[in-house]
Amino acid sequence: MLIRDDFTGIGTSSLQTRIPWSRKSGAIIGASPGDRVRTAATPDSVYRYDGASFDGNQYAECVVSWVGGGSGQIGPAVRLSASGSGYGALVNEVGGVLVGFFSNGSLFGSNGSGTVSSGDLIRLSVIGNTFRLYANGIEVFNFNDSALPPFGKTGLAASGDSVTLFADDWSSYSSEDPSTIMRGGDLYL
Repeated sequence: MLIRDDFTGIGTSSLQTRIPWSRKSGAIIGASPGDRVRTAATPDSVYRYDGASFDGNQYAECVVSWVGGGSGQIGPAVRLSASGSGYGALVNEVGGVLVGFFSNGSLFGSNGSGTVSSGDLIRLSVIGNTFRLYANGIEVFNFNDSALPPFGKTGLAASGDSVTLFADDWSSYSSEDPSTIMRGGDLYL
């Protein structure tokens, strides 16, 4: 099932006011101008999309952009539990990216690292225990991890406070069949 949210009409409201998003920790709020979201003045934030059921094989993606300054990270998240545990691709305002592990909504570790550009479509996919991070359909890094359960929903994760780091055009996909998890328009096999 493919799900999309381009945050049209969010204004400066909190993402938690947008059904079926649910806040697990912190604050992700609408950013002005434009229909996009940003981190707020909280250390760690996890928001889960509760409007669909998700299989363990899944991806979440969004466009991440920045205009300089600040000290935050934001990006798509996968395998999010009801308590806010899961994995989030965190992009900072100089293009650094890693995958953070969240426990009950708080960042507690990371894996992998790479560099992306403002305006890139960032995708975090997971099939079994293999995680892959893509920027515009090109793999940046991958790793294996089984620390958290192999199920959950998708959403957004953030860490730190930045009014200059944004996420937009979020989408997610899930399937029991790993061959249907798509990468940049191509079938991931």
